[in-house]
Amino acid sequence: MSLPLGASTSNLCYEIRHVRNIEIHYSDLLPLIEGSRKLPSSTVNAFGAIIQGQNITRDGSQTSDVLVLSSWIPTLATGSISATYTNGTIEDHLAAASNHIPIFSTEGPRWPCWMLPLCGGSPSHWVLGLVNFTTSTYGIYDSIPELNSKTWAKPLLQQTIGAVKIINSQPEEDWEKWTFTVHAPPPMERQHDSWSCGLFVMMAMSAFKQNMSFDSAGDTYKNDTRKRALQMILELPYVTMSLLRTYANQLTLGLQGSLVLFLPWKNTSDDDVIIVDEPQTAPLKRRHDQSISTMSMVKGIDSPGELRTKRKL
Repeated sequence: MSLPLGASTSNLCYEIRHVRNIEIHYSDLLPLIEGSRKLPSSTVNAFGAIIQGQNITRDGSQTSDVLVLSSWIPTLATGSISATYTNGTIEDHLAAASNHIPIFSTEGPRWPCWMLPLCGGSPSHWVLGLVNFTTSTYGIYDSIPELNSKTWAKPLLQQTIGAVKIINSQPEEDWEKWTFTVHAPPPMERQHDSWSCGLFVMMAMSAFKQNMSFDSAGDTYKNDTRKRALQMILELPYVTMSLLRTYANQLTLGLQGSLVLFLPWKNTSDDDVIIVDEPQTAPLKRRHDQSISTMSMVKGIDSPGELRTKRKL
């Protein structure tokens, strides 16, 4: 697939994009550029974050009743990965999704509809988890329902929602009173390959967010979705690796804790910073699916251009 105007492979190799609390590297873009490769969680979550960003304005007002959660929350809820400085916590990912607005009010969920990508099974397969607190319905969108992914996705969805509610001091759900549904494309529109499940999840996200039927999520629209997702992600603010090296080489050794560095993210007016751990000696460590390195983004510290130490929590 040809790249959008102004983008080149040689440049993308040195660019790190940023949305919510997610880094997107060149390797995360390759499945969208080349096709025929399964999407990593960073790419799927970035797409969901962009959609979620369209729902919440800077002053915190809501423009949608849909909350898009990260696929990292289920893995943290089940203990598949540990809450660490790099992986974050469930609370971190909830705050990133809601723009630090409490997701529950005294009347219940502020966003009555939730969706979150789920990955499981063997071989691994992406499905989209769906929750509607208003109608007490939940389920999954599955591009290959013949895999019977509900056997692992249903308990995973229940455990994830349970963990989120416990953290927010909310009562447990009585799942016996809820209705579970598996949504799937028509047989001719289902996934017919081994790699495009993440694209189907993206299509389902768009349909669910717009309160549309899942008829627009099918094999016919797969390549259009790949192009659209790539364009959306390429429009995110980014920084170049050469700039990172320049700043890292300027850091003074001997400071205690992590070094906090403000960088001029392109295409954005936000004041963004990067935390760099031992920049001159430590190699970049990537998450298990290449989603985030040890250089993790945080926001809102003092003013651009400042450099100060920050204690790890």
